Formats: sequence, C-alpha cells, structure tokens
Amino acid sequence: MLVRRKRHRMPSVAAALVVVGALAAATASTTSASTAAVVSPAKPTPPAVVPHHGRPFVPVQGDWEGTAGGFAASFNLVLDAARQQRAGVPRYGISDLVILRPRDCPPDSTHYSESIISGRLPSALGNHGDLGLRNFGLGGALTGKRSATLESHYSLASCHATLTWHMHPAVRQTVANGSWTLHYSSGERSTFHVQGGGRLASSIRLPSAIVGCNGLQGTVDVFIGTQGRASFAQSGVGLALRFANGHATGTLSASGCAGPLRLTATHSTG
Repeated sequence: MLVRRKRHRMPSVAAALVVVGALAAATASTTSASTAAVVSPAKPTPPAVVPHHGRPFVPVQGDWEGTAGGFAASFNLVLDAARQQRAGVPRYGISDLVILRPRDCPPDSTHYSESIISGRLPSALGNHGDLGLRNFGLGGALTGKRSATLESHYSLASCHATLTWHMHPAVRQTVANGSWTLHYSSGERSTFHVQGGGRLASSIRLPSAIVGCNGLQGTVDVFIGTQGRASFAQSGVGLALRFANGHATGTLSASGCAGPLRLTATHSTG
C-alpha cells in the first residue's frame, strides 16, 4: 500500500506523489480484476432443445415430477457432458426415472406397481426433445423449458389404457440411496433399500408382530414424494414414513392389531 507521509518538499513533487499513488491503485485494481476473471470463468450456456415446432429452449436441469390419475412419475434431467454433441440432439440425459402404474382394476393410486430406470450413465435424449425412452416402452418429450410429457401403456386382465404424465421441475427432499436399517417399537429390526435418487424405498419387511393379529406378512415398496413422504395402504395395513437425508420416522398400523407401531430408520453409511 502506498502511504503518504508528511514531507516538506516542493508542491510540484507532492503532486507527482499523488499521481503515482493513483497509478498504483489503478494497476492493483486491474490486476485484481484479471485474477478474478481467471479464477471464476463464465459458465458456458447449456445447449438448447430444438423442437419440431416452436422456438428452441433450454430446459431446467434437476428433478422433474408429475402425476397421471394419481400415479406418480419422477426423473432427474442432467447435462450429459460425456456424450458427443450431435445435430438436433442436445447433450441431456434422464436418470433415476421411477413411474407408478395401476396394479388392479379399476385403477387405484394406492395400489401400484413401480418401474425404475437407473444406471451409471443417464439415458440420452432423442431428436428434437424426445425423451429417448422407447426401448423401455415409454414415450414423451420435453415441450418447453419447464414442461414435458411422459407416456406409458398398461394392460391388466380387465382394464388397459395409456397414462400421460405432465412433468415439471420440482425440488425434492434429499434422501440417501443405499441400505437402511429399520427399527420397530416392538423391538424387531430389519433392512430395506432406497434407490432411484431417493425416489423408491423397496423391500420394507412387515414385522412378525402383525402376523398374529392381521395375518399379512412379506415386504412392501413405497414411492418417496418430493417432501420425503412415503405411504402404503392395502389389506388393512397402513405404513407412513417421513424421510429426511439419512433418517426416517413413521408408523405402521394394521386392522385387528392394537395401536400403531412406531418406527425409525437410518441410512447405513458403511
């Protein structure tokens, strides 16, 4: 730092010191700005999707959610920089796709089967915003910066139809993937698994405590919503869970059984 000291000199010399001080400050400012530009370069603009009709758009990256007849669907839209840019095909991909479909007729959103598409690499988009999921029996496309469609056909013994989800960006509560340990207030303990970017909890084992009073046993899978909530209701058994990062709390109730069981779960980090 240039420090001006009180000196007894000619006025012309003092003026020269002031000019030198101004030059030094300007040089330091320019150097600082140049350094900042090197340290924090401008981020490149993400590629645009060019639809068959309408103007190009840059879709919102991250979590997307939608429902069709009460059945949920969710995926993560990411910029897939590992892929080579091709004409009409921007470098985006879809990962951690989970969709719920009817399991019984007539369709009831509390009775569902789930499908999950998840892997080491995202599934690449097709031409002009097509979601590129035909190989998985799914249709749909990005239609705007914050809008997309997802389509799936289902066929059961006495009913069949096509579900169309209208997808939009959303913010999901973080839920850790991997193995979880579950503790019931009855003292029983078991494990289950979370996958699909925190979207699906699978193989949650019902405790033996309800077998004698309700008769139902086995495991259940539950979709985890944007707020970390998951629920199951079937055959007189109701399970409700609330996830937050690596912890979860909830209750399990069963018709014919005394009071609900409390439960807690933690993500196994090992």
